[in-house]
Amino acid sequence: MTSDHDSKLIILGTAGFIDAETEKIRASLDDPEDTVWFGDEMDLSDFFSFVSSPSLFNPIKLAIVHNADKIKELEAFMNQAHRCPEAVIVLTAAADAEKKLGAFQGFRLTVEKKKSRRDSVMEVKNEFEKHELPCDYGAADEIYDIFGGDIKQIRSEIDKLSIYYAYKKPSSPDEMLKLITAEKQENIFAFIDSFASRDRKSCVRILDSLIKGGEAVTIIFVLLARRMKQIYLQKKVPSALQERMFIVNKIKSDAAKWKPSELAVLAGQFAELDYKIKTGQIRDTDAVYTLIGHM
Repeated sequence: MTSDHDSKLIILGTAGFIDAETEKIRASLDDPEDTVWFGDEMDLSDFFSFVSSPSLFNPIKLAIVHNADKIKELEAFMNQAHRCPEAVIVLTAAADAEKKLGAFQGFRLTVEKKKSRRDSVMEVKNEFEKHELPCDYGAADEIYDIFGGDIKQIRSEIDKLSIYYAYKKPSSPDEMLKLITAEKQENIFAFIDSFASRDRKSCVRILDSLIKGGEAVTIIFVLLARRMKQIYLQKKVPSALQERMFIVNKIKSDAAKWKPSELAVLAGQFAELDYKIKTGQIRDTDAVYTLIGHM
């Protein structure tokens, strides 16, 4: 049995961080009887029935509650939960729930440390290398953007590659990059290429198709902002552009279709729309259509 301090825990951070931390806890226990709940839809009576009774066949019970900041009657729940000695209880939520959950006594709090972009990209690179898949910093950086920085999705993609190409792994970072959700990349980058080359009709057609296919528009917005920043750098500070040669050539071709003043205005629009998306003033889909309209 773990100590009281180690049996009641709160883990806050991204989905990938939470997955990694909960797996460490599960691995540290001796074959626990575990159940997962979600705070916004859990039945509290079922939860406390589970954690308050001893396990019949396993040494210990493990109860994991995701979205714990959404639990109804949270204060009463927390006061009762930390007094349940029969189970290890792990509550998880996003890092911004620290103020709400961190005030309660009886739980050990773990919060994911903020990482720089370089640290996050290096984490992606290391995840691929752990599975003996070739990945340099440039490929990891591109993969990080494709998946919107979601390390959980990236790990899932690595698992698929490890299974599908177990006997014939990619021989280079470029080859591996082409294998990662090839259709997804093709469609998204076709849209970005159309925008960069100022082809409004193609932009609308491809974006409509992406939305109907359930593509995450936020990722499109991020990747589009990155490409237009590259075009701006090509205009103003070409030496600052560190990319593969075929990408540099594409950016040079696109840059010829934009004036520096137009790119400066576009940068302001990206910043304004990014703020509005994050504050809930506009949907990401509407933001991208707005950019197309001002192309």
